[in-house]
Amino acid sequence: MNVGAYLYNLNTNARNFSPNATTRVNRGSGDQFIDALLSKTSAGRDSFIQSGQDRSYFIYDTKIRNSLFQTKGQPYTGEIQDVETERYTITSQHRGELYIHDKLRDENFIWNLNKNQVQVDAKTGSKFLINDLGAGFFIMAAVDSELENGLKQALGVDALEEKDLIGFTVHQDRKTGIRYITANGYESQGGQIIMDNNAHTQLDSLAKEYMKQYPGLMRTYNEALFYASFEVRGMAKRVSDGIMMLGPNSLSFKSVDGQNDWLLIFDQEYWDTMKAIFDQAENDEIRNKDFWENMMIERGYK
Repeated sequence: MNVGAYLYNLNTNARNFSPNATTRVNRGSGDQFIDALLSKTSAGRDSFIQSGQDRSYFIYDTKIRNSLFQTKGQPYTGEIQDVETERYTITSQHRGELYIHDKLRDENFIWNLNKNQVQVDAKTGSKFLINDLGAGFFIMAAVDSELENGLKQALGVDALEEKDLIGFTVHQDRKTGIRYITANGYESQGGQIIMDNNAHTQLDSLAKEYMKQYPGLMRTYNEALFYASFEVRGMAKRVSDGIMMLGPNSLSFKSVDGQNDWLLIFDQEYWDTMKAIFDQAENDEIRNKDFWENMMIERGYK
């Protein structure tokens, strides 16, 4: 199963989610956060394998592609050599661009040599290629040692041009060690998980925990994987009788009995406060809708 491809599609499209302004939903209505979001991603509960086989999520039509990767001045004209390593295939199909195919995860990335440099996180030393599309949207490839060496060989250089990681922050989940990256100012969108071997292993294990703990809620593996991916980014919490989710402008609770589900909408400018309370409050409190409504009233949020 292509966990990386599924999570890329999920993370990118999840930013477009905007729930209806209702505070209560019924199981099966299609209005609950998880149901609506999975529907928006076109990767619903029963289409994990299909989404994993989609190899074209980095391919745009010509007009869109040109607008995303347009460059100023003359395009890169240096010699580029096709390179194949154990994990990566690196080719040049358009002047000034490298196409990187990750064979392990069956993912592709386009590196515009005139526009993007390798970005290095000062705290962790992690390296990334990032196509920043603005407004919190971005496409990211983690540069491990194998990819770095392959890129050097392709370009015929001893070192890649690097710069400090700016406008993005690398986080790490304490429980699993999974790292993820967010665009500064757009943390509410969840960012993207850095899909290394540890992330694959830990997400798979966490998804199986969800299936075991909530057999009545997790109808398929990919639904459990969805919740697992949000938990490691601090936007989902498991409680004894259900699952809490924090969205960009919503809180939702999905109960194991299907009778006490609820959804609460708030202005996105309050997200930082809601996230802080979501992180610190006791589980018995956060699953209680009255707790959040009273807090919002006290703070003048509604």
